[in-house]
Amino acid sequence: TFTFNPSYVLNQKWKFAYNLSSAFKAPTLYQLYDGIAGVPTLKPETSITSELSVEFIGSKHIIAQATIFQRKIKNGIDYDYSNYKYFNYGEQNARGFEVEVGYRNDNWHFNVNYTLMKSEVNTAKFAYDAGFFSYFVVGDTTYSQLFRVPASSLNASASWQVNKKIHLSIFQRIAGKRYEPIFDSAPVKLDPYATTDLFGEYQIGKRIRIYGAVKNMWNEQYQEVLGFATRGRNYLLGIRLKLN
Repeated sequence: TFTFNPSYVLNQKWKFAYNLSSAFKAPTLYQLYDGIAGVPTLKPETSITSELSVEFIGSKHIIAQATIFQRKIKNGIDYDYSNYKYFNYGEQNARGFEVEVGYRNDNWHFNVNYTLMKSEVNTAKFAYDAGFFSYFVVGDTTYSQLFRVPASSLNASASWQVNKKIHLSIFQRIAGKRYEPIFDSAPVKLDPYATTDLFGEYQIGKRIRIYGAVKNMWNEQYQEVLGFATRGRNYLLGIRLKLN
């Protein structure tokens, strides 16, 4: 594998960076040597990732950065429903961009980032033959491969140091629709969701801090993984003790 990441700083205000890297994922022993599904000649998945970013570094208070990225995967490992064996499909292409802006000073800290992604896989297309209770290949297909990953997401946070003793924070997450893979069926779409968390901390003397949080304060009902519930509104209360 390799990594190549040059950068250039312009007028001590702007930083331009480029990253090019490779990676691979070897097939598992099961995928290679299982008596039925294993294929000893499976190739490892290989990928090339490239990123180009620009960052504003001319202020200690302002945070601003934008990044575009692309990842290409070849020889991805998939399952052949007609021969009941693993195989290497064509390729997978993922691309997107991320933008982050923020501001900070001695008392305030604000940050927001937004990510947009798109990923497609080109592989064999299977059809089911009810007469023979089996699958057969009917050509190629291209489909979205962002399983359980939202195509768009936004995260925002704000912190306020009220005084030397009190600290308050709020966190907001908005996730777009996702798709859950289903065996022998079309993927299921999971609805978008938004959650809000609150956090507060109070310092008593030099050694004791009391903190508390309200997570998912609007009691949003959503699923990250199909069939598994997530926590509704919940509360946290704790004490930190510094011994030295």
